[in-house]
Amino acid sequence: MGRKNYKSFINKQKNNIDNFIPKGKPEDLDRKIEDLHLSKRCFEALKAGGILTLRQLCSICESKMFRIQKIGKKECVEIKEKLKMFQLTLRPEEILKAPKSDSKADSNQEKAQSSQQNNQLLKQKYNFSIFDDTRLVEFVAGPRQREVFKWEDESQEKRDLNKFCRNGKWGYKDVKGRVVIQPIYDEAFQFREDLACVEKAGKLGYIDKNGNVVIDFQYDSASSFFEGLACVSNEKCAWFIDQQGNKFLDKDFEKISPFSKGKALIKSENKWGFLSKDGSIYWR
Repeated sequence: MGRKNYKSFINKQKNNIDNFIPKGKPEDLDRKIEDLHLSKRCFEALKAGGILTLRQLCSICESKMFRIQKIGKKECVEIKEKLKMFQLTLRPEEILKAPKSDSKADSNQEKAQSSQQNNQLLKQKYNFSIFDDTRLVEFVAGPRQREVFKWEDESQEKRDLNKFCRNGKWGYKDVKGRVVIQPIYDEAFQFREDLACVEKAGKLGYIDKNGNVVIDFQYDSASSFFEGLACVSNEKCAWFIDQQGNKFLDKDFEKISPFSKGKALIKSENKWGFLSKDGSIYWR
């Protein structure tokens, strides 16, 4: 479940396919990424992804940065701060979309009509639709691997703790800005259902609001808790766990989404379906 290598995207940027021109002084854009004095991890990740100049770096929006192996939220924060030295920024998100050709639009329209027909059949068969939740649609459409598990911003849950970053490490503050959990984590998600998913030494686990480790650091990918269950995975498979770290269902999947309205999307043996909280599975 790792992220794709980014070199093909960089090659497109070199060829300037969409004619995007970063804003900034030419002499600064032509600088090597060494001039940013990035951390070793960040520098090596960019270089491995084929990004050698600030012009290439500024031609990529933040959402695409996450496709580079070993580039996460912490590295993006570092890159954006370093670019400020030369009054440069990453590519704005809204510029990334290019106009679609008529043939491609027609093809997408046909796919949409087919999806609507399948959805209607599911409504008739099971009395509800798995596509009622737009976040599940986004999951099927193929968002970034780690972004599949980032629904915190859409949550209406009241937050009494908020994450913050200091010197490249993440911790949590209360609503008055006082540090409650020291910034010792490589990555952090917002608290949901009284637990937060955090990363340490390349593995993900869960802590409570006192900073106690509730579920040990052992997962390659993980989500926040939704409806009492969270998604976790390793390189081979994905599964659900409860708030004690116990496995929900004695079954593994290729891909899964967090639960929403009592259901979650699953993929197994190249087939998509959805899982109900009672353990029932319905294949498309």
